[in-house]
Amino acid sequence: MDGGVANKRISYYDIAKGFLIIGVIFYHCANNVADKNSITKGFQLILSVALIPFFMIGFFFISGLCTNLNKSLSSYICKSIRTMIFPTYVITIGMMWYPFEHVPNNYGLNMTNLIWYCNGAWFIASMLTCRLLLWVIKHTFKNKFWIEIPIVIAFLMIGTFLVQNKIVHNETNNWFYYCQSMLLFPFFYFGYHFKKGIQCLKRKTLCILMMFYAIFLFSVYYMYHSIPIVTHYLSLNFKNLLWYVLLGLLGSVCLVGICKLYVKKSPVMEYVGKNSLILYLVHGQILQYITLCLQFNSNRNSIFSLIVLCLSTTIISLLIAWWLNLPYIRILLGQPPCGNKNTKKD
Repeated sequence: MDGGVANKRISYYDIAKGFLIIGVIFYHCANNVADKNSITKGFQLILSVALIPFFMIGFFFISGLCTNLNKSLSSYICKSIRTMIFPTYVITIGMMWYPFEHVPNNYGLNMTNLIWYCNGAWFIASMLTCRLLLWVIKHTFKNKFWIEIPIVIAFLMIGTFLVQNKIVHNETNNWFYYCQSMLLFPFFYFGYHFKKGIQCLKRKTLCILMMFYAIFLFSVYYMYHSIPIVTHYLSLNFKNLLWYVLLGLLGSVCLVGICKLYVKKSPVMEYVGKNSLILYLVHGQILQYITLCLQFNSNRNSIFSLIVLCLSTTIISLLIAWWLNLPYIRILLGQPPCGNKNTKKD
């Protein structure tokens, strides 16, 4: 928000981010063991259908809701680098210890990977790019929507063209993840302009939106037997582009609306949401280690192991987040030594 009370943290934004990052962790846990047996494959399929339409898009939508553009470009860039890129480099370089040869080498001191691909953290690179794009567009065109909206649509169309024609391949690094940035920027832009809409959202309207989301989700899966994907993995074309946008926007609005109207206060989920960056960066290595200690050789074992894998990965990631939030460690990560409940929006 842009001033006054709006400069304070809004609890249900953090709660929504908490649910999203837990969804990311569970989804990656499911992907890691999907090929073990029919139970793990089914679990992965359920999470894919339930989460893919909005679980990464939601972060961009919420970031748009929280963005404050009343800064100079230099201070805006410096704060973005200090709060996003610098911690990402420190944490990922510090976690060079995972020795799994079958996992892509996204971390380490490879300078090409470090500079061009944000050390493999596609989500962070795309988020930073979207933030900078929004600042440039809003300060250049001064809310001339007849110019801004065609630009946003053009980004979406160009990104889809690059994926459909395999110019940017699935699971291929592209310079600072420009393709993901173009495909996710519309949600960031929409979030920025939907602040009052979220504030005014009523339960009746939310129920209607949730009904439409469910109808669209089942329709898309019935027609295509898959859901459009925009993460590090890209699976999108012009046939399902409209569904990608509708499901992403509706899912994001519904999640934030549910947190606003029904959850409201949850200190645990707020803490998870506030530390979503750390959880995103550390959970991948943790779940790899835990998987090696579990058995998936029977249905009963698989169910138990899936529960242990998801919960233990989340808990250990939170413990690391607690450690990284100690005052002197925060300074190393470029953060203030102590958190502030009235932290201003970016």
